[in-house]
Amino acid sequence: MGLIATTMCCVTTMKTAFLWFQISCVLCLALTSCRKNEEVIPEIKLEGIDVEASVENESLAIRWMASQSLWRNDVVVIGESTPRPINYIVPSRLEILMSDVQTGPLRSQTVTAWSSFSLAIPNFSSNRLARIQLRGVYADGTEQLSNTIMVSNGGQVVPQVLAVNESWGTGLSLNRTGTQAVFTKPTVASTPNSPVFLGDLGNGREDQIAPNGFSAVFSPDGNQVAYIVPGGTTQNAAIAFYNLQTKQTQTRTLTEQQASSLSWSPDGQWVAFLTGNERVRLWKLSATTEPLVALTPYPELANDTEGINRGLTSWLADGSGVLVEYRQLRVPSVLAKVPLSGGVPQLLTATQPAEWVDRSPVMAPDGRRLAFISSRSGRTHIWLRDLISGNLRQLRFDQSSAILSLFGPLQWLDPQTLVFVGSDGVRIRYFKIAVNG
Repeated sequence: MGLIATTMCCVTTMKTAFLWFQISCVLCLALTSCRKNEEVIPEIKLEGIDVEASVENESLAIRWMASQSLWRNDVVVIGESTPRPINYIVPSRLEILMSDVQTGPLRSQTVTAWSSFSLAIPNFSSNRLARIQLRGVYADGTEQLSNTIMVSNGGQVVPQVLAVNESWGTGLSLNRTGTQAVFTKPTVASTPNSPVFLGDLGNGREDQIAPNGFSAVFSPDGNQVAYIVPGGTTQNAAIAFYNLQTKQTQTRTLTEQQASSLSWSPDGQWVAFLTGNERVRLWKLSATTEPLVALTPYPELANDTEGINRGLTSWLADGSGVLVEYRQLRVPSVLAKVPLSGGVPQLLTATQPAEWVDRSPVMAPDGRRLAFISSRSGRTHIWLRDLISGNLRQLRFDQSSAILSLFGPLQWLDPQTLVFVGSDGVRIRYFKIAVNG
């Protein structure tokens, strides 16, 4: 009897202990669940607001979006098996800041139906210009500004494909009549060279005119070709002048091992070019015995906050100076001119947002217009600046042209015809457009 009582007592104790164990587990699970339920989900403001605009059927279409670099619904934390959720804070109010002039203050207009992320402004008339920026205001009163863009209704242009042999590459230069091209073709050899060729756009014939060179360009009269002979560790670069009539070449050795970006003066007496890699300097040189002339001082520091970029050069139509691509503080590329007397480059635009990249400046032969490539619209487009009126015009391609990408360099064949390199996503081709007005 005592044994039975002892056994029953032990069983009761075990049941009680097991019951307390179950209760403890339930409590632990409940506490853990409470902790998880009480866990604060991180809230992060958007990194920024991106705005873009385009002209559609005589209306200005403005679109905006969050510029979060990676739209994530959650974030993975090291040591945790499941992602942790994140809430993104978006602005409670949006304002559009606009102006129809190139510089100056922007006017503010509150967007009431901003959840659609778009807005259409009707009657955006021909040759009208718009600078646009968005301001996002959060519930806590903080503000956030978008990128600044510029668009214009300059009318559509219809590019025409030039009959250029695709094996000639995309770095060729055309003569003023558009009948001949000069270009280089790299060779595969133990000592690689890039022979310079003269090509006929009519029959596709190509003739080698030099064993090694690059940046070949026609003189304005089409009678000469200038090109750079690359230097090396033991020799300086040189500029060669090839006469198409006499088949003779005159070479002038430079004082630097690196040179780039040749361009002819309008009278055909000089070429401008750049030397250096990090410390870039502008020079001019003639095919005669004239001495080499430095147009800009030697930069004191490599990769300084201001200086000439290793971009393209071109001359003013009257030969009074040279256009260059210039970096200034936070702006990676603006257009500037260097007078023929030399000195510090003079900016063509006094102030410019950091996100605008202007490059490939080229002056029309009559000196009336400056063409350049710019990202100021949010995408890469060709822009024209009328140097008489000061007006800016964005060239919009006809939709049937299907040009998806735009490359440089630009080149004027005459005051009304501009040549550029573009791609339809499959092939890279040369195009020409008639620039009217």
